[in-house]
Amino acid sequence: MIGKILKSGSFGSKVDYVTREKHDKRIFTPDTWKILGSDGLLGTKRRQIIASFESQSMLNHRISNPAGHITLSFAAEDRPKLSDKKMLQIARDYIRMMGLDKTQWLIVRHYETDKPHCHIVFNMVGNNGKRMECGCNRYKNKKVCEALTRKYGLALPKQEN
Repeated sequence: MIGKILKSGSFGSKVDYVTREKHDKRIFTPDTWKILGSDGLLGTKRRQIIASFESQSMLNHRISNPAGHITLSFAAEDRPKLSDKKMLQIARDYIRMMGLDKTQWLIVRHYETDKPHCHIVFNMVGNNGKRMECGCNRYKNKKVCEALTRKYGLALPKQEN
């Protein structure tokens, strides 16, 4: 399992990307992605999700880019092991181990590629209004991914440039 921390972008652009809202609807049909889970969001519709994230981000105006985004990618050979339930469990473990369990998050799985993967959109403003310090920690991300790869008996996918 590899976690890729992505930077820049608004909550709207991140939610639109993971839910394929602004993509070609002939290619990215409702069966090519699925919301697996969320915490702290009021609803499952696009505007509700974005408004929830933006509302919490107003608790701390000093954070200029509060929208966080991480992709968890798995090796193709792990596909049979990765039911939606199992991927949600792994993503939740990742969130907890990264220290992101004290803020809002959304987990969306994409099905349109050979490599299983999901996206985590999260708020860099915690539920207490303080900055989430661990959301962009690449060293911690690598350690957490290695630990979860061992815990769940997963293969390590090749790094993409």
